[in-house]
Amino acid sequence: MPENPHLIAEELYFGFCAYALDEYGPLALAVMEQWGISESSHVGDLVYNLIEVGVFGKQEGDRREQFDNLTSIAQCSLRNN
Repeated sequence: MPENPHLIAEELYFGFCAYALDEYGPLALAVMEQWGISESSHVGDLVYNLIEVGVFGKQEGDRREQFDNLTSIAQCSLRNN
C-alpha cells in the first residue's frame, strides 16, 4: 500500500459521514448541523482548508467542486442505520 494513499472526493466524504455516525450515532446529523456542516460541499470546504495548511495533500486534477452535490448527509445517515 502506498505511503500516502490518494482518496477521491467521494471516498473522503463517505468516510467523513461514516466516522460521524460511528462517533455520534443517531445524533450525528444534529451534531454536524450544529457545526454548520449540512451538505457535501461543506465537507469539501473542510478538506480544502486542511490542504491549504498542509495537513492533507492533493493531486493534479483534484478540485474542490468534486465535493459538490454528493449524496446528502441526511441520506448517508439513513443508509448507515
